[in-house]
Amino acid sequence: MVADELVGGFIQHRLFGLNLSDGAILLNQVVDPPGSDPKAQLQRVALTLDAGQVVFGFGGNAGDCSAYHVWLVAVPEAGGATKTFQVDPGPGESQGAIWMGGAAPIVDSQGNIWQATGNGSNTHAGDPYDYSDGVLELSSSLSLLQYFAPASWTQDNLTDADLGSSSPAVLPNGLVFRAGKSGTGYLLKQSALGGIGGQAAQLHSMCGGVVDGGDAFANGIVYAPCSGGIVAVKVGASPPSLTLLWQTSSGSSGPPIIAGGTIWTIGGTTLFGLDPATGSPVQPFPLGNEANHFPTPSVGTDCFSHLAPTRSSPSRRLLQPR
Repeated sequence: MVADELVGGFIQHRLFGLNLSDGAILLNQVVDPPGSDPKAQLQRVALTLDAGQVVFGFGGNAGDCSAYHVWLVAVPEAGGATKTFQVDPGPGESQGAIWMGGAAPIVDSQGNIWQATGNGSNTHAGDPYDYSDGVLELSSSLSLLQYFAPASWTQDNLTDADLGSSSPAVLPNGLVFRAGKSGTGYLLKQSALGGIGGQAAQLHSMCGGVVDGGDAFANGIVYAPCSGGIVAVKVGASPPSLTLLWQTSSGSSGPPIIAGGTIWTIGGTTLFGLDPATGSPVQPFPLGNEANHFPTPSVGTDCFSHLAPTRSSPSRRLLQPR
């Protein structure tokens, strides 16, 4: 976990590793990137593991207040020298948060890291691309391999309609699904993201709202957490296409997982189990007061040990430490 601490009157972000059996502290390391202003940074994205290192991102505080820069950071599990990748790295540039509604960076089968970025400071036609409002693929050493951004990326930055509110869904058929604050779904080719405007297909007004948090997917269908309710989008591979199947009427909009053949998502004060074929609620459970933004359910393997396993997004594993 990463803690935001006040130490000697100064803010620090520290990475802690705890022993699972007794909670003993095994790792305690400052992870603020060199040259950053820690009090202007917010570590909101979930953590993931890649090639023996802990990977996470930084964004800004509420309302993008203050001047902040955004980094993806990788730290060896045992501690040591950090690697960083900076978004909006040019002179005078800022913002471009990596937060993804609390989802974790995705690690593919090659060990490469996928994440989405938020609105940056470049907002005028003709401004150089600054890695904001995009999907980035980086190597495990945090070298940029390729990127995608909508053709409208400067306007998205200006109107806070960027892709940074949810994580990419890296699908097993070589495609990548993305949606964000604009509500438009984009289908990308994993081997060739295409740069600016390089999508293979797109779905306008996919859900009539904002997509916040990680997706889940199974059997060629992506389940995305839209503010108006979970949506199911069928992904076609040949030719690449996106087709809206349904949007749940349950009111549940939290990031989904798939377990026991059911979609699980939190809406308000209720945990909903949804029918993957229709989105109809089949198993509601009251939770009491629920105040978190974009809460994601987790499932222990013993809870569903009698049910057949299902495929879930890398950011929505069946047993997910959150």
